[in-house]
Amino acid sequence: MGSSFSFTAIHNNKNLEVTAINKAIEEVIRIETLISSWKTNSQTSLINRNAGIEPIKVSTELISLIRRSKKISKLSNGYFDITFASLKAVWDFNDANHIIPDSSKVLNSVKLIDYRNVILTDSTVFLKNKGMKLDFGAIGKGYSANKAKLIMEQNQIKNGVVNAG
Repeated sequence: MGSSFSFTAIHNNKNLEVTAINKAIEEVIRIETLISSWKTNSQTSLINRNAGIEPIKVSTELISLIRRSKKISKLSNGYFDITFASLKAVWDFNDANHIIPDSSKVLNSVKLIDYRNVILTDSTVFLKNKGMKLDFGAIGKGYSANKAKLIMEQNQIKNGVVNAG
């Protein structure tokens, strides 16, 4: 996810603290493996590689997260949009030289940004246009932190912190 997490658990049983934190870490790693567009074997990467080609069968968890993201996109009139990642192909946000790409490349990639072109069924995701890409950078960290918190609570931690930066 490109950010560090820290976990604090407070309990009078040190073993419960350690177990809960380890399970929370495993949960964050599990979610990253599911949603990361940087991991070539993730469901998200598979969706991106098949944009404009075919729907991809994915987990119900990923369907739910995409459905939630689309709802936020609609509520924000598209200001929040998980399909913004096509812009990453032409603009390297990590480039120390800050080279501005050709404007025609930027305009072509921006045409691919539209959450309404993410087609969902109960088990598949289809990006309508070749070159479209999903990226959960704006929602994945919070989603992971909430899930890690839930795991800690399920492991008897009533007091603690999940810090996702």
